[in-house]
Amino acid sequence: MKRPLVAIAVLVCTGIVYGVCLRVPFLYTYSAAIVLVCAFLLCRARRLSFCDVFLCGAVFLCAGATARNQQVLPFCHICNYLQYQTDGYYICRGYVASEPRVNAGQASFMFSVTEFQKDTFWYRCCGNLFVRMRIEKKVEYADALMIKGKVRRIYVPSVRQGKSQRLFQAFQDQTAHCMVATAIKRLGLSHPYSLKRLALRFKASLKGVFLRHLPLPAANVMNALVLGERRSVPLAVNRSMIKTGTVHILVVSGFHVGIVAAVLIGVLQSLKVPRGIRPFFAIPTLGFYCMLVGCAASVVRATVMASVFLCAELFRREADVYNSLAAAAIVILSINPRQIFDIGFQLSFASVLSIAYFYPRLASFLRITSVKSWALRYFLRACLVSVSAWLGTTGLIAYYFRIFSPITVIANLFIVPLASLVTTAGFLMLGFGTWCPFLCRSFGLASELLISLMLVTNSILIKIPLAYIYLR
Repeated sequence: MKRPLVAIAVLVCTGIVYGVCLRVPFLYTYSAAIVLVCAFLLCRARRLSFCDVFLCGAVFLCAGATARNQQVLPFCHICNYLQYQTDGYYICRGYVASEPRVNAGQASFMFSVTEFQKDTFWYRCCGNLFVRMRIEKKVEYADALMIKGKVRRIYVPSVRQGKSQRLFQAFQDQTAHCMVATAIKRLGLSHPYSLKRLALRFKASLKGVFLRHLPLPAANVMNALVLGERRSVPLAVNRSMIKTGTVHILVVSGFHVGIVAAVLIGVLQSLKVPRGIRPFFAIPTLGFYCMLVGCAASVVRATVMASVFLCAELFRREADVYNSLAAAAIVILSINPRQIFDIGFQLSFASVLSIAYFYPRLASFLRITSVKSWALRYFLRACLVSVSAWLGTTGLIAYYFRIFSPITVIANLFIVPLASLVTTAGFLMLGFGTWCPFLCRSFGLASELLISLMLVTNSILIKIPLAYIYLR
């Protein structure tokens, strides 16, 4: 088989959908998978030609069993204690499991619970609470805390979203909500040597570079482009970019990870680092950047995909895009099967697959290689990449967001190159911000100009008649 990983990825995806949607009991699915594995081994020993059929069935059923198993909470999960108690005050011990978001003196974060008290008794448990609380002192990732608050269950309220996204939300471990009414008590550090804690502290210092050298609106956009702080972007800017289909540049994902990877490879090439050694430098750096921006699902996906492509360098082989994408999907879904129902997961793989499939065919049809002018050739290639990505994602966007944006193809031709320049300038600002303030200010002025140009271009494009259409 030319692309075996593609077949395995398809089996894994369909198996997960089978396990979740049909709700077949885990024991039956797992038992059937074991039977098929035994049949495969027996047929393989006898060298029968149809033994691969049993292996495919086993992979399909194992994926379904894994997805089904993830829907079952452990006995000690805190949600099992809240099943019949919708409201109540609890005292919980645990640690901060995500980067705290602070707004108007109120912090929100995921809190991993290890113990909780109810009616003077302490119970050991696991699971996460989504905590919102008024804070007087700074709270950081991995801080061990004891908090008191009113806990209630969270249910999936949205009926306008597609079934796929509702299934993804129903999978989340964030199934309880804690409104803290009293002060917290610090218990120390749960992970004193956490690399993620170090990365988030480093991120906080990097934010100050942008705030010092850029005015506030531009600094907020730069924080979103480089450090993943999308919540700081003004609502009007966010809505404007949704209409043109370019809001993806405000979310740190494959676009930004690709820029980081390209810069890393370029630096390593200029330093004449051997090709087989480059992944050992590039992959850990991408992992640190992933932690720096908060380990969002989109960044983790992009980092895994980039790492798979970089691993091809170790074997001195040209990466096959379909096999590499399939390998990335298998890794991601093995860790977290519920990702298949996430909108971001579907859009990420749909766009890359669409570019891989449509772009070479469109380029061959239009005979771009025969164009003599390099500028025209570059422009045509950029157009075809934008068209290819639009063909693969427009259906999903229309289904989930109820909007159809024909202007997306044109908008990406202007917005994406500008965003690439802004992001590159942002990384240069961070590089020169500590030891060369003069160059940092120069890049800051260039960034401000590019951000203004990007936002003005976007606002002009949405004023074109039928640039976007809301669907009912």
